[in-house]
Amino acid sequence: MLTPVLDPANYVFNGASLPVLLVASLIIALGVVVLIGERGSLVSLSFSAMTAGAALWLFSYGVAYSTGPPSAALWWFKLGHLGVVTIPLLIFLFTLTMLRNVRANVRWLGLAVAGAAVFNALAWGHPDFIRGVAKFSWGYYPQYGWVSAPFLLWFFGLLARSLWLYQLEHRRTPSAMQKARVRALQAAFAFGYLGSVDYIACYGVPLYPLGYLAVFGYIVLVARAIWRYRLTDFTPAFAADTIVETMNEALIVCDAERMIRYVNAAACAMFRYAASDLVGQPIERLVRGQEDGVARLRALLACEMVQDQELVCRTRAGEPVEVSCSAARLRHKPGERPAAGTVILARDIRERKRAEQKTQQLTATVHRRAEQLTRAYQELKRTQTLLVQAEKMAAVGQLASGTAHEVRNPLSIIKLGAEQLEHLVGQAADARVGDILGMMIEAVLRADRIIRSLLDFSRPAQLELKPVQMGQLIQAALTLVRQSMPAHAVRVSCDIAPRLPDVLADENQMKQVFINLILNAFQAMPNGGEMSIRCSTRLLTALDEGVGRRRTDAFRPGEPGVICEVRDTGVGIPPEHVAKIFDPFFTTKPPGQGTGLGLAITRAIVEQHRGVITVESREGVGACLCVTLPVARKAAARGSTNGRAPSANGARMAQE
Repeated sequence: MLTPVLDPANYVFNGASLPVLLVASLIIALGVVVLIGERGSLVSLSFSAMTAGAALWLFSYGVAYSTGPPSAALWWFKLGHLGVVTIPLLIFLFTLTMLRNVRANVRWLGLAVAGAAVFNALAWGHPDFIRGVAKFSWGYYPQYGWVSAPFLLWFFGLLARSLWLYQLEHRRTPSAMQKARVRALQAAFAFGYLGSVDYIACYGVPLYPLGYLAVFGYIVLVARAIWRYRLTDFTPAFAADTIVETMNEALIVCDAERMIRYVNAAACAMFRYAASDLVGQPIERLVRGQEDGVARLRALLACEMVQDQELVCRTRAGEPVEVSCSAARLRHKPGERPAAGTVILARDIRERKRAEQKTQQLTATVHRRAEQLTRAYQELKRTQTLLVQAEKMAAVGQLASGTAHEVRNPLSIIKLGAEQLEHLVGQAADARVGDILGMMIEAVLRADRIIRSLLDFSRPAQLELKPVQMGQLIQAALTLVRQSMPAHAVRVSCDIAPRLPDVLADENQMKQVFINLILNAFQAMPNGGEMSIRCSTRLLTALDEGVGRRRTDAFRPGEPGVICEVRDTGVGIPPEHVAKIFDPFFTTKPPGQGTGLGLAITRAIVEQHRGVITVESREGVGACLCVTLPVARKAAARGSTNGRAPSANGARMAQE
């Protein structure tokens, strides 16, 4: 009988075979995808068996359509009935497995298996089941006899039972996900059952068997249900296995005799052992060679529950592994004694230990550097105070020659007045006595003011910030050094903008800044020249020095600033010295004529006031030193209405 089946000459391509064979291939592919996706679970196995039965049916019928001899076609139809007869059984088995309802339907399952065995035997051996084949427009098709009646009754009975079980599950399950899954599978199977229309042609009715289209729709609907809902929920056993094998912590289970009975993949990776090398071995193997470690491990196993106990274990190669262990006793029943064993979770803390060590080292270094910086800052602060005081004294010495005659003149008047009073004593009262006394008093007061200003300037003081009018402050500084001007043929012009906003500053400190700048300008013009002082306010931009958005920047773009410039037409500063003029002890003056601290202290004072000092110079042309100071917030808001600076015209003056 197999001879015509195996002869290739007995097969001629028939277009009706192509769609049937295509659907058979799709259903086989779906079964494989589900089997892989569900990781070989019982549900996926039963589903794959069901799709294999349907594929066998469609494949055999598709080949039979292209068969020439009737005997070969009959053989393929009988082979296909192995799938046809087992389809209801496999659908029923899949339903019971998916609904986890096998035990309650054992009898039904037994009847289904028995029926499938009987009807498969009849399909191959009884002439009144498949009597033969008939020729239709699409090819041969099997013809049924009277034995097909009980077969169809059994076939549709099992299908109806499967649908009924789905309906019961839908009614009683509280899970919304399970309800949605059941509805989707009901719809898929109901659509697939339409394939039973193929039985009509088995009784001689020339109706093309479109059942493969129903099976194709069934494939699409089941694939959609699997994609959206999966076939089963996570069972506790499945979840436990998945968690244990995917967790990052090492899991070790040992019995009451401390023998290892289970290790997960993370434990094997952590300790560099194969599972077979650890299972059945004493757990002390992980701390071999460490008496202290063995004692600590046994103490840990003796406790009812332990969390985060640090322990040093050993890998297979002997490498130490620092771990944090948590352990709990295992019992078959609550309160059972003795315990059946212990479950241990170990987490590798080597990276954490290294990070902690680095953090401690870094913290110690930071503390050490902070202490060093604090000591250096305190030392620098003390040195700065001494330097400021020393520079003040140097400035006082330079001012002494200029102010000597101012003090000497009133004292001379006092002396002459005293001599005249002495000469007039005993004589008759004269009107000149009152005039002389008035001149003496005025001269003494003037000398007192000058001397008091010098003392206040030279006395060390803490930084006392308050709103200061820069125009008045510059005029005061200019007054203090004015007596040095006649010795030089220097013309001085002063341009103070009207309504200049106040600056938050220490008046004495800021006065020293401009005294230093003015004195430096005079000294840069030994043969005379012109010095101009200009003070104004404007919004600062990113192009200005010290303006930016970094923490170290003194100003932000768009902030207002008070700009004070002291410009001279002296010898200028050589280019190689421009970057050094603010360095302490840097000076180009001959020995004994300067300390090189004036501009260094000037910059320090300006920076203490959150300001910026810059220099521009051309050798042989002159230099300009510019001080930029922040505007006091309140003063900026009200526009500095008190103590206004002189107007531009009134502030300009010239002196030879």
